[in-house]
Amino acid sequence: MSTEKILNRKDLKQPDEFISGTEKFLKYCSENKTITIGSIATVVLLALAFWGYSYNRDKQMQQMESLLFEMKQIGLDSDKKPSEMTSSYENFLKNFAEGPQKNRAKLLLADQYFRSSQPEKS
Repeated sequence: MSTEKILNRKDLKQPDEFISGTEKFLKYCSENKTITIGSIATVVLLALAFWGYSYNRDKQMQQMESLLFEMKQIGLDSDKKPSEMTSSYENFLKNFAEGPQKNRAKLLLADQYFRSSQPEKS
């Protein structure tokens, strides 16, 4: 046999805290519908704005990576003169946005300057 006394909800002197807190919250929400709906809409808009910003940033980074890849492929596959390669690299560099990919492209351009015997520009 059990030695503990079983407590029923009826036996409690105060209402259950979880149930009473939930009831208070729902009552507040029903009384202040405009504030509640405005708060929810604000949170949703902020979440969408953050998602849009991160999506745009990732898309731009992928575009810059593809430009950098094309720039590397031109350097590997080309049989052009070093001066022509330098001018094509400079044209590619104009298309880059600020960021780590542009810095890597500048390093490729500096390497091309060095290979074309223009160390002062590199």
